[in-house]
Amino acid sequence: MPSFDDLFSKVSKSLTKDPGASVKKAGDITLSSRIPYGIPSGIPELELAIGRPGIPAGRITEFYGFERSGKTTAALHVLASAQRAGGGGMFIDAESTWDEDRARQLGIDPDKNLIIGEVENIEGIFRLMLTTLDHLVEIQLKSPFVFVVDSVTGVESEINDDSKKFGKEARVGQDARTIRRGVRLAHKKIANTKAAVIFINHAIATIDGAMFGPKSQAAGGHSLKLLSTLRVQFTKGAEIQDDKPKDKDELRLRHGQISYIKVEKLKSSKLVFQNFSIGLLDDGGFDTVSSLLRAGVHTGWITKPDTKSYKLGEHDFPERDWPAVVTSMGGRVIAYEAWVKWSIENGYLQQWCNWNG
Repeated sequence: MPSFDDLFSKVSKSLTKDPGASVKKAGDITLSSRIPYGIPSGIPELELAIGRPGIPAGRITEFYGFERSGKTTAALHVLASAQRAGGGGMFIDAESTWDEDRARQLGIDPDKNLIIGEVENIEGIFRLMLTTLDHLVEIQLKSPFVFVVDSVTGVESEINDDSKKFGKEARVGQDARTIRRGVRLAHKKIANTKAAVIFINHAIATIDGAMFGPKSQAAGGHSLKLLSTLRVQFTKGAEIQDDKPKDKDELRLRHGQISYIKVEKLKSSKLVFQNFSIGLLDDGGFDTVSSLLRAGVHTGWITKPDTKSYKLGEHDFPERDWPAVVTSMGGRVIAYEAWVKWSIENGYLQQWCNWNG
């Protein structure tokens, strides 16, 4: 009697001479076709929203939102995590906004395993990315590697027609088509190299008359929306300011703002803890210390004996003493890693790949 193995054998044999398609048995799928690990975002509540420790390696992530909403800062937090793990990455600066001082504030060492790419058009983004991906395969890099594209819609497509002058309209949808082709060329190589790619994208307002519909959407068409494994929306909130001045004529000093973060899409995972707000500080990026306290309480890593106190292991403390507790644990990164480990062991975070090979 014909079996499934016979069917597989015939299909496989028929495709031998077809370079555009191939088949494998599900049990033979290798690690390169799965998401092997995540690169920590360093933002505890974002990990909780994702439900897994970090953004997916070997996949595309899209961070989008309006200006000053925290997109680039979040991407730099991920890049800093890759460096701490012994890896590095490439920051493709399409908007000429690379800020070395800001990067250092977020824990990035500009002199360690970091390449800055400059491009003039969308095609340049993908040429640079594809060239780097080919060389990553060539040198067989084993450490984490992150691409940050800031931003994919910060430049336009090449205009080959010399008659095009400033003020002339480009063909409708030209940028979106260029992005779609580039993403399709890159996504297979991204998976094979296990590089994590973060496309930072602008948001555009939607004016369609829908009272309850979305007020914005990502620019550049639907290709990133369709092919990304993870999509995160960033929205700017109220300013964070210091205490009220004693003198009514004295100006308040700005310390940052509130950012609202929403995980909109995550393939093969159920979104439970989806929305949260977090402080985005002028001098240190996202307020990951306060975020760690909230995430710790949410998962039970930190308990609340009463309304004014918290407890973590042998530490009993009021909220104002939490930064000192984090310092006593060895610092923000060590405390964050302790929470991630506890959350995985207790089922609040799930590893990206349960690979036993």
